Amino acid sequence: MADAVAAVLAADDSVPPNVRQAIEGLLQRHRQLEADIARLRAQREEWIVNVLTYQALYHRYSGQTLHAPSDRLMRERDSMRRTIREQLRSGTTPTAMFDLPPHSVSSV
Repeated sequence: MADAVAAVLAADDSVPPNVRQAIEGLLQRHRQLEADIARLRAQREEWIVNVLTYQALYHRYSGQTLHAPSDRLMRERDSMRRTIREQLRSGTTPTAMFDLPPHSVSSV
Protein backbone atom coordinates (compact mmCIF):
# COMPACT_ATOMS: atom_id res chain seq x y z
CA MET A 1 0.00 0.00 0.00
CA ALA A 2 2.75 2.45 0.95
CA ASP A 3 4.61 1.63 -2.28
CA ALA A 4 1.46 2.30 -4.31
CA VAL A 5 0.98 5.67 -2.61
CA ALA A 6 4.64 6.53 -3.23
CA ALA A 7 4.30 5.58 -6.91
CA VAL A 8 1.18 7.72 -7.35
CA LEU A 9 2.86 10.60 -5.55
CA ALA A 10 5.96 10.32 -7.77
CA ALA A 11 3.86 10.25 -10.94
CA ASP A 12 1.58 13.18 -10.05
CA ASP A 13 3.19 16.59 -10.56
CA SER A 14 0.05 18.44 -9.46
CA VAL A 15 0.52 17.62 -5.78
CA PRO A 16 1.63 20.78 -3.91
CA PRO A 17 5.10 20.57 -2.28
CA ASN A 18 3.79 20.89 1.29
CA VAL A 19 1.29 18.06 0.71
CA ARG A 20 3.98 15.96 -0.98
CA GLN A 21 6.31 16.54 1.97
CA ALA A 22 3.58 15.60 4.47
CA ILE A 23 2.74 12.40 2.57
CA GLU A 24 6.42 11.46 2.28
CA GLY A 25 6.79 11.99 6.02
CA LEU A 26 3.81 9.73 6.66
CA LEU A 27 5.22 7.08 4.31
CA GLN A 28 8.56 7.21 6.10
CA ARG A 29 6.82 6.84 9.47
CA HIS A 30 4.80 3.93 8.06
CA ARG A 31 8.00 2.16 6.98
CA GLN A 32 9.54 2.74 10.41
CA LEU A 33 6.46 1.28 12.11
CA GLU A 34 6.56 -1.76 9.81
CA ALA A 35 10.21 -2.33 10.76
CA ASP A 36 9.36 -1.93 14.46
CA ILE A 37 6.52 -4.44 14.16
CA ALA A 38 8.80 -6.96 12.43
CA ARG A 39 11.43 -6.50 15.16
CA LEU A 40 8.83 -6.89 17.93
CA ARG A 41 7.41 -10.03 16.29
CA ALA A 42 10.87 -11.58 16.14
CA GLN A 43 11.48 -10.58 19.77
CA ARG A 44 8.14 -12.08 20.85
CA GLU A 45 8.88 -15.31 18.98
CA GLU A 46 12.29 -15.59 20.65
CA TRP A 47 10.69 -14.96 24.05
CA ILE A 48 8.07 -17.67 23.43
CA VAL A 49 10.75 -20.14 22.31
CA ASN A 50 12.82 -19.38 25.43
CA VAL A 51 9.87 -19.77 27.79
CA LEU A 52 8.75 -23.04 26.22
CA THR A 53 12.32 -24.36 26.16
CA TYR A 54 12.85 -23.66 29.85
CA GLN A 55 9.43 -25.07 30.67
CA ALA A 56 10.09 -28.26 28.71
CA LEU A 57 13.52 -28.73 30.29
CA TYR A 58 12.14 -28.02 33.75
CA HIS A 59 9.48 -30.67 33.37
CA ARG A 60 11.90 -33.15 31.82
CA TYR A 61 14.53 -32.85 34.55
CA SER A 62 12.26 -32.29 37.53
CA GLY A 63 10.22 -35.40 36.78
CA GLN A 64 7.04 -33.39 37.04
CA THR A 65 4.16 -33.29 34.64
CA LEU A 66 1.87 -30.41 33.89
CA HIS A 67 -0.92 -32.39 35.52
CA ALA A 68 0.87 -33.34 38.74
CA PRO A 69 3.32 -30.63 39.81
CA SER A 70 5.29 -30.98 43.03
CA ASP A 71 3.82 -28.79 45.77
CA ARG A 72 7.27 -28.00 47.13
CA LEU A 73 8.60 -26.98 43.72
CA MET A 74 5.51 -24.86 43.10
CA ARG A 75 6.02 -23.04 46.40
CA GLU A 76 9.69 -22.51 45.58
CA ARG A 77 8.79 -21.22 42.12
CA ASP A 78 6.16 -18.85 43.53
CA SER A 79 8.62 -17.54 46.11
CA MET A 80 11.26 -16.97 43.43
CA ARG A 81 8.74 -15.19 41.19
CA ARG A 82 7.71 -12.89 44.06
CA THR A 83 11.34 -12.04 44.81
CA ILE A 84 12.16 -11.34 41.17
CA ARG A 85 9.00 -9.26 40.71
CA GLU A 86 9.82 -7.21 43.84
CA GLN A 87 13.34 -6.60 42.57
CA LEU A 88 12.05 -5.50 39.16
CA ARG A 89 9.52 -3.14 40.72
CA SER A 90 12.13 -1.63 43.03
CA GLY A 91 14.30 -0.87 40.01
CA THR A 92 17.10 -3.28 40.83
CA THR A 93 18.44 -6.05 38.64
CA PRO A 94 16.76 -9.35 39.51
CA THR A 95 19.49 -11.45 41.09
CA ALA A 96 17.45 -13.59 43.48
CA MET A 97 18.19 -16.79 41.61
CA PHE A 98 21.93 -16.22 41.95
CA ASP A 99 21.85 -15.61 45.69
CA LEU A 100 20.58 -19.11 46.47
CA PRO A 101 22.84 -22.12 46.93
CA PRO A 102 22.61 -24.53 44.00
CA HIS A 103 20.87 -27.84 44.43
CA SER A 104 20.35 -30.82 42.24
CA VAL A 105 16.98 -31.27 40.60
CA SER A 106 17.11 -34.89 41.71
CA SER A 107 17.12 -33.72 45.33
CA VAL A 108 13.88 -31.86 44.65
